[in-house]
Amino acid sequence: MDDGLETIRRLYFSIWEENNSPWDQSLCYDASSGRKGGLPTYMTCPTTWFVLNALGGTSIDVPNGRLYVSPRLASAQTEMHIPVYLSRFWGTLDYVPAKNKLTLTISKVFGANAELQNALYHLPGAKGDSAPETVTIRSVAANGDAQPITLAAPFTVKEGAVLDLSSQIGRLAIPKRTDIVNFEVRAPLNRPGLPATKWTVTDNLHDNPQLASIIGQDALDGNPESRWTTGRGLQAGDAFTLDMGAAQKVARLVLDDAKFPGDFPQGYKVEASKDGNAWSTVAEATPEATVAAVKGGVLTIGFTPVEARFFRVTSTGEHSLWWSVAEIAAYAQ
Repeated sequence: MDDGLETIRRLYFSIWEENNSPWDQSLCYDASSGRKGGLPTYMTCPTTWFVLNALGGTSIDVPNGRLYVSPRLASAQTEMHIPVYLSRFWGTLDYVPAKNKLTLTISKVFGANAELQNALYHLPGAKGDSAPETVTIRSVAANGDAQPITLAAPFTVKEGAVLDLSSQIGRLAIPKRTDIVNFEVRAPLNRPGLPATKWTVTDNLHDNPQLASIIGQDALDGNPESRWTTGRGLQAGDAFTLDMGAAQKVARLVLDDAKFPGDFPQGYKVEASKDGNAWSTVAEATPEATVAAVKGGVLTIGFTPVEARFFRVTSTGEHSLWWSVAEIAAYAQ
């Protein structure tokens, strides 16, 4: 459950926060940042329309009168209250293990549409499943492989009706699991310079700090082919912030951009802070001095050693190329 919901969360970030549209998604994506790759307008986004059905384990076999329901909780959840949208009715599923409660309350009912059913599922003239005017549930099951449970009395689906399945929680509900898949990309221990296992990189280009942190991991993953980048032409004031997790003595920052020549700042200002609130400038350079300092695509910024947790690097100039950083390293001397 946890890793499935994390995947959905990342889909949301990629589709809406990073790429701003669900209707023209790309052929492939960078795993850590969510940025598009390949064909830019390949298909509509992978849908998440059935997430609610998956969480509740809900579907219905109308002709046979069987409801499938199998709620499952994430590790941080203690109960579930979610809408249920099925072909012939809508409702609310309430699952509270601590109270031994599992109920389905019907909120809206739809009549049968035989013409639509035949058009969708059967060849012209073929005999299809009947579409009863009233939906009656006679049995429930956790899934298609589970043994069906015959209800003590048939349940007629109508607005306001409540199907109480509390006595069958043990056979229907999925036991909660606590294993969590950690999708976060962390810097390898063998990176050069100071240990970077607790580092994060954010920027002032994204309103959502969590999304900025995901993108910033590309500058800490040990892969010179991935990068943190502005994703557009550099503008004066563009900045990224390195959070080292704890204050450390630092005398040098190295911004490796060898795989992306030309994508360096046009002049810079480096500020340091112990708490992320009070900042002091530790290094500055003009555009000309910055260009002269870049060697083989690597910009080394030296300064008087300072004890700090946060380092903010700001470009003071602009140009038409992106500003990119493949890897960030820090040194005590």
